[in-house]
Amino acid sequence: MQRYAAYVAFFLSGASSLIFQNIWSRMLHHVFGATTIAMSSVVTLFMAGLGLEAFIAGRYADRIKHPIITYAFAELGVGLWAMLIPFMVNPEGWLADVNYTLRNSLGAESMGFMVARFLVVMPILLVPTTLMGTTLPLLARHFVQQEQRSGAAASNVGVLYAINTFGAVLGINLAGFILLPTVGLAYTNIVALSMNLVLGIGILSFRGLLLGSMWERGTPLEWLPTKMKDLAAVAAAEKTEEAEEKAEEKAEKKAPKKSKKAKKAEEAELAAAGAEALETALPIPPIARKAAYFAFAASGAAALCYEVVWVRALSMTIGSSIYSFALILETFLIGIAGGSALCAAFMVRGRHRLTAAAIGAVALLALANVPWATGEDLLTYLLVTGVFAAPIAVMWGAVFAKSRASKLTDEVDDNPIPGLVMLGIPVLAGLGNAAKFGGHLSPILATVVGIIALYLAVMLVLRRYPILLIAIIQLLIAISAFANYLFQDEIPFAFASLVTTVSDLPEHVGTVQFFMFVTAGLCTLPAAIGMGAMFPLTIRVWTTGGKNIGRDVGVVYAGNTVGSIIGAWLPGFVLMPLIGMERTLHVGMALNLLLALMMLIVSAAEPEESKEGKKSKEAEAGRDDATLPGTPPKKDGVPVWHAVTVYILAPLIPALAALLWLGTNGPDAMLRWNLSQMTLGVFRISLAADVLNPESWGEPDIVYYTDGLSTTVSVERWGRHYALKNNGKVDASNGDDMPTQIMVSAFPLLMHEEGPEDLDIAIIGFGSGVTVGSTLEFPVR
Repeated sequence: MQRYAAYVAFFLSGASSLIFQNIWSRMLHHVFGATTIAMSSVVTLFMAGLGLEAFIAGRYADRIKHPIITYAFAELGVGLWAMLIPFMVNPEGWLADVNYTLRNSLGAESMGFMVARFLVVMPILLVPTTLMGTTLPLLARHFVQQEQRSGAAASNVGVLYAINTFGAVLGINLAGFILLPTVGLAYTNIVALSMNLVLGIGILSFRGLLLGSMWERGTPLEWLPTKMKDLAAVAAAEKTEEAEEKAEEKAEKKAPKKSKKAKKAEEAELAAAGAEALETALPIPPIARKAAYFAFAASGAAALCYEVVWVRALSMTIGSSIYSFALILETFLIGIAGGSALCAAFMVRGRHRLTAAAIGAVALLALANVPWATGEDLLTYLLVTGVFAAPIAVMWGAVFAKSRASKLTDEVDDNPIPGLVMLGIPVLAGLGNAAKFGGHLSPILATVVGIIALYLAVMLVLRRYPILLIAIIQLLIAISAFANYLFQDEIPFAFASLVTTVSDLPEHVGTVQFFMFVTAGLCTLPAAIGMGAMFPLTIRVWTTGGKNIGRDVGVVYAGNTVGSIIGAWLPGFVLMPLIGMERTLHVGMALNLLLALMMLIVSAAEPEESKEGKKSKEAEAGRDDATLPGTPPKKDGVPVWHAVTVYILAPLIPALAALLWLGTNGPDAMLRWNLSQMTLGVFRISLAADVLNPESWGEPDIVYYTDGLSTTVSVERWGRHYALKNNGKVDASNGDDMPTQIMVSAFPLLMHEEGPEDLDIAIIGFGSGVTVGSTLEFPVR
């Protein structure tokens, strides 16, 4: 009960954090505007605060006896500060005056003005975000026991991270689709801060339930870091413990050789230990810890690079409204949370791995069979999905029962075959549906399902080899992004295939938004699942166990946050305007390929033998071909297949990078996007049916195309007809739009009570210049 109560608290904490990010950004719009730079500054401050305090809190979390009480005070601090935010960012208050003064003195477009404005906002947002950043290290310290091994510790942290991220998904829905449209900005802030205050007060009120045996009623709560003198005593005790261990090792070496009976007893003990004994079969090389840390930090930059591209590319298909952005972010976070949760489940002992594989297989099956819902009807979809899900359920039940009957022996528990078979069922279903239905949607669904199933399969099979698994996850992220690159210009047709299944679209706005969600998920989910799996995997490699888990979580999380901040700025402000969307996506792929190659190289490094490994070797002494129970044959400390995998993949990665370059280099390269398809603008759903009809829409000539700082601009020509598009939306043309472009200025000038003579005119947006030219035909000033 105490564990689930803390899980609920962390889930709601994630929800309130995303609500705050949404509404505080909007509040600052009233002061600083809604430019791309202003919005990015707010996001940067959020991430900087989270990463900074995660690092700081991690340094002290392991010295706090009751970290969940500290967590409660952090939640109270966020709620209390959120009460002050509306007054501090009042558009008619002091901040507006400061902004006005800075704008006039430094210049609205100057770098100095942007930096000064950033520094003014920093203390306002840095206080609550730093408090939010303390939560993960503190709860990691609360949940992870001191004596836990690195695998179990990483699994617990992965579950926490997934729960908090799923809460963030709830926050996006609450803020964007429910609270803001119904109760407005001010009351949404009140709802969010109330969640934090209730969480803090609730934890303090039910501290006895949450702390359990860690706290005796009547004794003071220790929610601050241990004093230095106490810390010195702890360090001295640790040194004494190490000295005792060394003395034991010396005594063991001097002891006579063990009898055969003693050796057999020790071997049986190792077999009973199961997965935990095998966990140390391949100790982590020292260089691998640093490499994994760097890979996770750099993959944060790659993740934000992909997100920036996806937001821009999808805005030309599902629109650029706040609802579209919320849906894209939601699918991204669902993928990250799902990847972290599944990876955490595959790390632990027992039946959780099989259950995770079964849940993943059923979810993929539901996605693979979507063509039955769009091509037939909902009832047929449910029946077909049920038929395919039946063997998954039967297999899970049979293996589950067998594992219980055999008391979770290694032979049943560690066998990956049932899980792999379950994951193969949705892959076969996706391929069959692609062959049966064809079109644009089914092949994309089959590709997405196949990639996600591959993620889950490698997590299941390679769970004992985290360094190699990180390398392959990085490779799969690059493959996921490449697959998305290949079908990105088909996404408008896939979305059109979905929305044309609904006859009365104005009456089904929610259904259309669900289709937008599915369309965004096709692009983001595969890569995001790999990104989510990276966090528990990096913790698994970086940490040495539960002893310093708070510090380790803080350091790893802070590193990824730094990478994310770089990824939030570099693609949008430098790469996109400089080299365009396609090349920016290529940069992300290249980075993931380099990280995969780096991790493959370090996976072949000489491991640092642990104490457990030494004891295992001593247990094997005197046996001819002894191996740990359940481990594959080894050569030079690693399984033969492990080395073969490294030797195959290491040269393959540069070859893949070369193929990517050759296939996309040049405007006429066969893998380049069809830009006229990218800019179809199917978010105007009335055009969806025409888009799917090849005879109604000819392919235009692209006269001009560029990816700018905040929009993608294109000029397209059909014969003598020209159209200027911004993010796929026609904003000006010399066809049907011409009367509107002229009358938008002519009508108010003609209707003005004093006539158009000597009037001062303001026109917002130049467009094609037709409206400005029409205005100048009048005798205005």
